[in-house]
Amino acid sequence: MPKIPRRRALAFWCVLTVLSASLRVVAQPPTAPNYADSAHLPALRMSHRQLASVVAKLRHLVYRANTGMAGVPAESLEVGSGNRSMTLTAAFDEQALRAAFSVADHVIYRYTLYDANVSSVHLWLSDGIRELKAEGAAREQVEAVVAFGSAELGQLWTIGGASDRLTGALLLVVVAWLLCGVGFFLTGWRRVASSVVGVGSSFSLWLPWDQWLPGVLVVPVEANWVTYYSPLITCVGTAVGLVAFTVELGRAAVRAQRDAQQAARKAARKGARSSTN
Repeated sequence: MPKIPRRRALAFWCVLTVLSASLRVVAQPPTAPNYADSAHLPALRMSHRQLASVVAKLRHLVYRANTGMAGVPAESLEVGSGNRSMTLTAAFDEQALRAAFSVADHVIYRYTLYDANVSSVHLWLSDGIRELKAEGAAREQVEAVVAFGSAELGQLWTIGGASDRLTGALLLVVVAWLLCGVGFFLTGWRRVASSVVGVGSSFSLWLPWDQWLPGVLVVPVEANWVTYYSPLITCVGTAVGLVAFTVELGRAAVRAQRDAQQAARKAARKGARSSTN
């Protein structure tokens, strides 16, 4: 039996490999296009009942979109506080959330069903990241899930999160500089008060603002109007008090400067009269 040269055999094997790979690509059915949509969420404050209601509505919408799809979806709801967390895989109702954590500061909901109209839903709520993302083969269904979820969660907004705390810190620094600057034109207790308040405003940056104004907070009680806007009321009240105090110190500085000028003019007039006499 004649031997086939090694080079010719290697070339023949390469040609067969390329042809088989090409046939597999041609025979493979085309995959449906995958769409993705996402929405960034504001700082949120809600109760266990409200969180359970939002998750239940999202699940109902996703299950309705995937009616008739093959396979069993994988779902999980992670709830935690600080460095501790608990993952729920069976029940996502209010009782299960209360049993997991009485107060939570991060929530992660995941839904996965491959090759479906809505194949993936990811709800991430934490201090630094608050996002709702969905993917799937049906663009309208994917956009509907994101639009509905962001609208439902948007009603639970509050003041908090890293961006709001940074804005508040910058305002406190500006107020501290203003108070210290106004203090140079004052005398007596007003100068001491302006210096103390200015330095105190600077040191207030090290207070636990991340606990007072978190990006996400899930509480046991129903979040009423006062609970929703208590951080906003506190911030507005503090800002108004500092502004009023700064304005009053500014007026006192103007009055002190005006009195000093009047005293200087009176002294000059008195000196002129005495020199004339």
